[in-house]
Amino acid sequence: ASYFFTRCGSNCRELNTRLARLQREYGPQGVQFVSISCDPTYDVPVQLKQYANLMSANQHYWTFLTGDLEYVQRVGRDVIGQPVSEKGHNAMITIFDRSGEARGVYDALDGLDLERAVEMIEALVGEASNAKSEVESENGQS
Repeated sequence: ASYFFTRCGSNCRELNTRLARLQREYGPQGVQFVSISCDPTYDVPVQLKQYANLMSANQHYWTFLTGDLEYVQRVGRDVIGQPVSEKGHNAMITIFDRSGEARGVYDALDGLDLERAVEMIEALVGEASNAKSEVESENGQS
């Protein structure tokens, strides 16, 4: 999960370009990406759809959302663990496991931190694969 806004003149484009690469690689492996706009007045659904197309977002893996600014801020504070204000955010991504527990917050614009995020994603994908194999084994499937 991350925050952005479509009219951002600084880090949003780079943040989402990096997420686009991750989405192409890990989306087919079951990873879901959520980008939330912190400019709800301008970033209405049609604007978010155009931006998603610009980012080559696959709608099966990457969702762009917005909503009432107070709600967006509360989600940032209470769920995602990132401060957000109107047209104000950081370049962090929060990674959650399948149960919805936050497993880490990473700076997507810092190469080393992004590598750590990728390692976390790969670990979680591996956990999911192992859990699926165990269930199939218990059910006599292969």
